[in-house]
Amino acid sequence: MKRLLSEISAPFLILAAAAALFHHSRQLPPPRFEPMGPAFFPQLVLKGIIVLASYTIIKALYIYWKTGRREQSSSEAFKTAQSGRGNLLPAVTVALFAGYILLIVFTDLHFLLLSFLFICVLCCVLNGSVRSCWLPAVLSAAGVVAAMYLVFGLLLGTFFP
Repeated sequence: MKRLLSEISAPFLILAAAAALFHHSRQLPPPRFEPMGPAFFPQLVLKGIIVLASYTIIKALYIYWKTGRREQSSSEAFKTAQSGRGNLLPAVTVALFAGYILLIVFTDLHFLLLSFLFICVLCCVLNGSVRSCWLPAVLSAAGVVAAMYLVFGLLLGTFFP
């Protein structure tokens, strides 16, 4: 039971925070110039976070129900495979995301450039080696940023900060 609580505590907190932020985003003013309004993108991201956190909780509950105490759960196996590096990985990921948000808010750098750099750095941190991950990180970051620009910049006409 202790393992189950450790598996679902972080996703549950993320789910609760995303739900609270989603509720507060409904209080944003209606759109003036853009067809989608200022609440569209935050609500879209928060819906994705809510779905992923819910999936993680359901998956952890299913693994616990299916295996009981006989086997390691997926995150414990990942931590064992990472040989001690897995303990810092969530903290480093949250710190990188916090830095990304702070850079967006307090600098004049373009959102797409910061997103590209964030995805590259995060891919290399999650992989653990810069030498073996730089090409996939650059390609995946370029793909995500290009998709964001095509969908939100060109198709929907959204202004990027």
